[in-house]
Amino acid sequence: MEPVADSQVTSSAPDTNYGQYSAWEVNRQYSHVYMRFDLSLLPPNIRVRSVRLSVTANTGVAHRGDGNAYTTYVPDDDWHERTITWNNKPAGAGDTRGERNLWYSDTTEAEKMGVNSIDG
Repeated sequence: MEPVADSQVTSSAPDTNYGQYSAWEVNRQYSHVYMRFDLSLLPPNIRVRSVRLSVTANTGVAHRGDGNAYTTYVPDDDWHERTITWNNKPAGAGDTRGERNLWYSDTTEAEKMGVNSIDG
């Protein structure tokens, strides 16, 4: 399933919207990516037991960072791809639910891809 909306928000430009971009910088401290998925096609009363998110790093380094991609559930889906900013972003719910080391590599596509699985 592809996201129906996605955008980056960053504390270094807290009123800037990045919804028109297709590649983002992700850093746990100051730059986050929001993705919204349309779940309306799921059967009513279904209970989702796990989610799997696949991401690919095409370039990048972890300058004194940890190199992980983190996943956090955001229950508030009342944001828009072309208007979300750091200053108006909805908060995540609870702790990080998944993390995956996602280092860029010149060797294979498989090494560039990270998968976060969220169970529960």
